[in-house]
Amino acid sequence: MSTRCRIRLADLGDLEAFSDHVVRHSAESGKEGSVHFAISRYPARPSVRDSARQRWERAIDEALWGRTFLLLEPGGKVVGHLELRGGRFPSEMHRAVLGMGIERAHTKQGHGARLIEAAIAWAHASTRLTWIDLGVFEHNAPARKLYKRMGFVENGIRQDAFRIDAGIAVTDISMALRLR
Repeated sequence: MSTRCRIRLADLGDLEAFSDHVVRHSAESGKEGSVHFAISRYPARPSVRDSARQRWERAIDEALWGRTFLLLEPGGKVVGHLELRGGRFPSEMHRAVLGMGIERAHTKQGHGARLIEAAIAWAHASTRLTWIDLGVFEHNAPARKLYKRMGFVENGIRQDAFRIDAGIAVTDISMALRLR
């Protein structure tokens, strides 16, 4: 396993580098033998940045908060991330949704597990979260295997959840991890 990359919590000074990473990573979805993993291959960089800013500026007791863990190469380039996003309503603030992406050159090196471990440790220390939820495309076997290994349990299927790349229907699998 390569541990040359380090992980840290993002701050507002990371918005540009984070946005660049999300755009690069999304473009890899379904390309050159990669499985489809993104609902959009071409997110608008300003929208990615502005949306992240809104989530990161919110306190963790506010609806729609977000905290992002960055995977950084030794030179500081963002090559992966994991974000936890808080609920929309007071009645779901005990749950967060996980979204993660690692650029292809850095996959299969243990970074996904490291990002999940960092997020879980942070959630235990900094929040009152009881659950972490996620959605993963049914055909993304490597991601499903990782999430299961990390303790997530499949709890639902949403058929034809997304239509990507000119109409390819994608089934989304709901998974959850109980923290407390």
